[in-house]
Amino acid sequence: MVFAGLFGQASPAPTEVILPYGSVRGNLLPNAREFLGIPYAKPPARFAAPEAWTDDFAGGLLDAMSYTAQCMQPQAAVDPSALLSEDCLHLNVYTPCTSISQGLKPLPVMLWLHGGGLVTGSAMLSMYNASRLAANENVIVVAANFRLGIFGFGTTQQHGSFIANNGLLDQRMSMRWVRKHIGAFGGDSNSLTIFGQSGGAKAVGLHVLMPGSKGLFDRAIMQSGYVMDATTVEDASADMTTLGKALGCNEPSLSCLRALNASSLAEASLTTYASSIPVVIDGLVMPAWPQELVRSDAFNHVPFLLGSNSDEANLLLGGQQPMTADVVRCVLEKEFNESTADAVMRLYGGTTADNTIVLSQLITDVLFACEARGLARRLTEAKAAPWVYSFRRQSACGVLLEGATGVATGINGAAHGAEIAYVFQRLHEMAPENCSVADLELDQSLSNTIAGVWATFAREGKPPVSWPRFSAMEGMEPVAVLDIGSTADAVDFQTGFRRGQCDILDSVGKAGMAINVDVLTKYLPECQSSVPAIVV
Repeated sequence: MVFAGLFGQASPAPTEVILPYGSVRGNLLPNAREFLGIPYAKPPARFAAPEAWTDDFAGGLLDAMSYTAQCMQPQAAVDPSALLSEDCLHLNVYTPCTSISQGLKPLPVMLWLHGGGLVTGSAMLSMYNASRLAANENVIVVAANFRLGIFGFGTTQQHGSFIANNGLLDQRMSMRWVRKHIGAFGGDSNSLTIFGQSGGAKAVGLHVLMPGSKGLFDRAIMQSGYVMDATTVEDASADMTTLGKALGCNEPSLSCLRALNASSLAEASLTTYASSIPVVIDGLVMPAWPQELVRSDAFNHVPFLLGSNSDEANLLLGGQQPMTADVVRCVLEKEFNESTADAVMRLYGGTTADNTIVLSQLITDVLFACEARGLARRLTEAKAAPWVYSFRRQSACGVLLEGATGVATGINGAAHGAEIAYVFQRLHEMAPENCSVADLELDQSLSNTIAGVWATFAREGKPPVSWPRFSAMEGMEPVAVLDIGSTADAVDFQTGFRRGQCDILDSVGKAGMAINVDVLTKYLPECQSSVPAIVV
């Protein structure tokens, strides 16, 4: 320190932050600092609402230099060596190196809610390390764990009352923590943007719609989420009763469910919730169906940016055998009916070649593109028009998704999750060594654009360019196209994006409502065995 002062060099940014519970010691990176695994709530009782963290850190110091446990989930969803625990309500904070220096203006804050259908995933995955985003865009990024699957969204009863949606309450608790404590890290507690992808995006959309989340955040970004997937408290309670009986709880008692082995409970829940779990219309956390909350004007009128990727279901259907048009028709007839199958096949076409893309585009439209359009239209009618985007980059590197077991590649198109590496500016770390793109310059430029758009939205409550809101042109429904060549000053727009497909799907009753991908694909094995295969 003495020599640095003598030579006029700035001292390294501090790696300790003082909270009411003691000091938090993090890691100093070249351009950012990270504080990992900070508890924002007490270790939760199973199927109980979260309680804010109030305890002093042991010895007055919290070691926040490494990731903590992921929330309980099926072991198959994570690396076998990953630590899973019900004591998981922790968060990570990423800041630029200069954010704590005295005299600097507090920085806008972005709170990330991870994907995984509200069943899997974690803030403790390296793919969500936001140090680059924080340093390059001069923002503070927080990534929070929240309870998942049956632990976060299972419905139980106590004293005649239903208990549900604790995962959403966890997320609210993390927002309250940010409001209360982010100033110690150099953040502006009055400038909080929640953003998320897939299941996390669904949660973001729900917080926009839920009256109980009012005042906890200021802006929202929803990446490939669908908010209409919900269930009644009676159906959710029945599912829990069935699950409990399968594990020996003959009566749906809370004490019996709490005594069950956590891993056994997580694995058993796969029979009901394989890839996603619906939120529960419990009358409290979720007081009404999402579409009713929009119509009643009970939602939170905050700046809202939402969108989807052009080939979402390419990831969800990855690894399927080639299928003929007859296989696709078979799936549609079994799930819906013959007339709906006819309408869909006329809409998307079908040949004797591989028709996986037909089912993929249908799922992409129903779950994502038309869902985003429907939500944007409802919000526009309620005088709260959002900004809407479509991510189109079809990288030759495949999908840059780094999970617990490595990088998933070989999935074509702008598939589900393809934009994550661009938002977090982790293309170089996440691109495989054998990537067919020798120079990622174009993709890095797009990453800079997207990260800049997201950060500017967090800072100013609007995109950095003259993006028209969804309602800016009567009947035109403008959507920003994010692809190579897009810059902060030059973004292309498409009006009426997927209008024809969504209108037709609306007419057969399959758009504007969430259809779980498990439902659409559960008939594939049967149909593929009963319909002649493609000869190659």
